[in-house]
Amino acid sequence: MKHTLGLLALILGCTVVAAQSPKNFAVQMSASVVESPTPSITLTWNADKNTTAIQIFRKAKDASTWSAQPYATPAADAVDWTDTEVEIGIPYEYRVIRDITQQIGVDTNTQEPIMRRYWAFGYLLSGIKVPPALRGRVLILVDSTVASPLQEELDTLVTDLQREGWTPTVRQVARREQFDGAAVEANRQLIKDFANQYRNELQHILIIGRVAIPYSGDVAPDGHVPDHRGAWPADGIYGDLDGSYTDQYNDVPNTQRPVNSNIPGDGKYDQSLFGKVEIAVGRVDFYDMPQFEASEVELLRQYFHKNHAFRSGQTDVAIEGVVDDHFGGYGEYFAATAWRSFPVFGGYPSVKAADWFTELAGPKTYLWAYGCGGGSNTSANGVGTTADFASKPVHAIHAQLFGSYFGDWNTRNNLLRASIAASPYTLTCGWAGRPAWYMHHMGLGEPIGYSLLISQNNRSIVNGALGTYTPNVIYSGTSASLASIGDGGVHIALMGDPTLRAVMEPVPSVTTVVGSTEYPNKVNLSWEAPTEGADGYMVFRYRSALRGWELLTPRPITETALRDSVRSQGDVQYRVHAVGLRQTYSGSYYDMGQGAVATVLTTGVQDAARTASAMHLAPNPAASATVVQLDLVNDGSAAIDVVDATGTVVLRRTFDALWTGSHHVSIDLSPLPNGAYRVCVRTADGVMSAALHVLR
Repeated sequence: MKHTLGLLALILGCTVVAAQSPKNFAVQMSASVVESPTPSITLTWNADKNTTAIQIFRKAKDASTWSAQPYATPAADAVDWTDTEVEIGIPYEYRVIRDITQQIGVDTNTQEPIMRRYWAFGYLLSGIKVPPALRGRVLILVDSTVASPLQEELDTLVTDLQREGWTPTVRQVARREQFDGAAVEANRQLIKDFANQYRNELQHILIIGRVAIPYSGDVAPDGHVPDHRGAWPADGIYGDLDGSYTDQYNDVPNTQRPVNSNIPGDGKYDQSLFGKVEIAVGRVDFYDMPQFEASEVELLRQYFHKNHAFRSGQTDVAIEGVVDDHFGGYGEYFAATAWRSFPVFGGYPSVKAADWFTELAGPKTYLWAYGCGGGSNTSANGVGTTADFASKPVHAIHAQLFGSYFGDWNTRNNLLRASIAASPYTLTCGWAGRPAWYMHHMGLGEPIGYSLLISQNNRSIVNGALGTYTPNVIYSGTSASLASIGDGGVHIALMGDPTLRAVMEPVPSVTTVVGSTEYPNKVNLSWEAPTEGADGYMVFRYRSALRGWELLTPRPITETALRDSVRSQGDVQYRVHAVGLRQTYSGSYYDMGQGAVATVLTTGVQDAARTASAMHLAPNPAASATVVQLDLVNDGSAAIDVVDATGTVVLRRTFDALWTGSHHVSIDLSPLPNGAYRVCVRTADGVMSAALHVLR
């Protein structure tokens, strides 16, 4: 594998060759949480005797940047640190950077030690009783030729998704065994129309069968030029709703692999990088896999049977990981992506180096497995071949593989697709190494599609500084190089179902919700508790596609009734979901079951008591975060500013459109020093402000 063309390393200085193990470049993190008497999060990581300094950074989950200064700097020999400035129900994301100076040899002339300095990184999302976001719509695009024989499996999939709180929709589309740019454009338009119809609700796209494959770019992320240069499969383009993809500029004929040719007007796009992918796309496609005795339809059927078994809790899964690394210190320390991500699920002792087909032969089923080695379309050296996947058992739920050629997954008997065709598992697989993937959000309940988007949209270096997620930094003298290739590349793709999570313990469903109005401005909701397994309830309100669903219960409630205040709005929908509390090595969070919907006709319900918008802060004083409650009497835009004593705006949140009613906006205060501030809110009704004290 060579560093060539298209997706190049972002260099801060001169590039150096290091001899360290990929494991050295991973801070293997996990967390434990305490709710009382004082809420706290304790981070734990593996020791490294060569560490000279440790820096801990913290940010809000949805923030795109870290603060310039570290949040904490524990001693170099520390292996844990406790954050007591946390609030229950709020997720916090941590980055730990370990500064390491290690002897890697001896100068044969001077006998002086040769030292190497580098930074290792770890990431973790943690929190205490963090509520889930509303699960939105899943668009299932099915090859029309396999829809009928898989009808029973599709019905089961839809039922499973509904039980988890998703709203699935199945659409049949044309089968395309050869590249067809017109069919790609037709599918893109179908997706855009669907997303526009259900604004802000479409979250995942699952492709089943031989649905037209987008191709894009002038790339060779595996470094093989000229034979593998050109356009690669780019399913993520289906999820980039606003991206502009052209077919005018690239003129890259490829006679050795014609499918990778990219010339103007051929239907393949020019862009080598995604714009911003908003919708997570996963594919289950077993076309042209003759190495398997089963037919394409039988392989699809097998996939959805094992998918159902996992998500319905029938599979006993060990929260452990296996790493089968046959690149070692070559290149960008590819396996570091696994050593870094896997420990957030079961702690760093739960991840081990082992041979893929030996360790995964069963009976234990691992949650994670990673393998890498020099590759071909159908093999990763030292890991295995497509023939191995077709004939040997694989007991791993989520997989990652890396090596030459097979990351271009639209080839006969392709290794990446073979991994999810194996029996009795696997369910997802990505080409993880160029670039690194970041899976730590799954430790707190997010689906793998969330991590896919993070990996597709990440840039390791932004304007010469560290980006949101960086795999490692290596020093040579006073200059440094970043070992990362492929950031944002159109080749980044997921084989498998993007809605799958790490923990798939079913949550009971709420079956019936009853709603009624009470003069002058109240709606009363009530529902029956499931027989068992519910640790609380979350209630959402919906008024229109423009306004979307709004969470009315920032923290789950245990009562089976809720009273809401609304203006006269016509039909208003409410969704009530039971939630189950889950504890992992990342923290604690609520998982969601199927919701029940009630529609209440509010015409005639008056709201004469309140004529002006209002705001409220809690907690106040606050240590690390506060929640701004906005009660709005008119629809419109809004801006929330946190202003310091000099009148400088130190934090800002803006919203293009907020609708009438109550809103709860969490503000991360961790970047701010102790002191007095004012929170100023600008809405269509005017300006509101309140004093805020940050006290730790």
